[in-house]
Amino acid sequence: MDMTGKELEDAVELIRKEAANPSTVNFVPEQTRESVLRFFEEVVRGFWEERSEIDRLLQERTRNWSWDRLARVDRNIMRMGAYELLHRPDIPAGVAINEAVELAKRYGDEKSGAFVNGILDSVYKTAGKGVAPE
Repeated sequence: MDMTGKELEDAVELIRKEAANPSTVNFVPEQTRESVLRFFEEVVRGFWEERSEIDRLLQERTRNWSWDRLARVDRNIMRMGAYELLHRPDIPAGVAINEAVELAKRYGDEKSGAFVNGILDSVYKTAGKGVAPE
């Protein structure tokens, strides 16, 4: 999510176009596509609006690592996870963290899942709801 406001709009529009393209997602019901798209938009826009707070919290927890040298995918997954922890009380903390960890395992390197788990758990314990997820 290292992007400008215009790039954010372009990214959201690209996702909208892909969601509307039946050849790429013809196996997903229209109602489900719309629901996923709304969720994606909310998380991306929500992070964008809260990016200063979220990046500050994450950088405080990655003191032993250079923020700019972390893999972009790991940073962005942590940003989305932190947004969900801090601003989406309807999503259980354990679910938010687990989803982020699974994304990190899938798109990051072999250590990304554990790294993302540790950072988001720290965010949750100190800035989130205050109790570690089960």
